[in-house]
Amino acid sequence: MTDAPSKPDTKVDISSLLQTPHCDAFAFSNQEKHILTLYDQLTELELEQALYEESVCASYLPILPKPN
Repeated sequence: MTDAPSKPDTKVDISSLLQTPHCDAFAFSNQEKHILTLYDQLTELELEQALYEESVCASYLPILPKPN
């Protein structure tokens, strides 16, 4: 039998990527900020809708008899 091929050494130093200085923070335009705000509102509304639909469905479920 032959030995399995050795894996190439792929060690890469990513420490600089893990520590982003404050000056590298994203600067969003007003339009981008507005888009992000609308997206946040949309996800909140979707969550509220799911909770509402769950509560409405739960109110229509028949009450099951308790097992003895």
